[in-house]
Amino acid sequence: DQPDSLSRSLRALNGKPCINAGGNVGTACWVFAHAVLGKRNVGILGMDFSYYGETSYQETQYYHELRELLGEERLAEAFIHIENPYLNRRFFTDPAYYWYKTVFLEMAEQAADDGVRTFNCTGGGILFGSGVEFVPFSEFVAATAG
Repeated sequence: DQPDSLSRSLRALNGKPCINAGGNVGTACWVFAHAVLGKRNVGILGMDFSYYGETSYQETQYYHELRELLGEERLAEAFIHIENPYLNRRFFTDPAYYWYKTVFLEMAEQAADDGVRTFNCTGGGILFGSGVEFVPFSEFVAATAG
């Protein structure tokens, strides 16, 4: 965010976003696909940034940290439950995954302005919104083949 940051200076030199942008491996791969390889249609698999509704809080990635921070009695307050309108199914997420989703959507919108189409082919989760088309993998392949 700082106008004089090293990251901003490097981006100005090469025109490419920082590979760690977005904070996770999946987002870094997405950045690599469009910014380095020049792909205009990028399909992603396995990036749901959430858990299925039947998953127990104890099975989530940040359970121990959240329990330590909030206590067992307030643990549920940390999780955000979201309805996926494409699947009519509820998923839940934690603050870190929700942040990843928010940042990814911002990046996808910016990439869309540059002509990059992002297709979430994961088939679940909360990664949907402006700049991301939520489609089955077979539909992505059919739409982008050739």
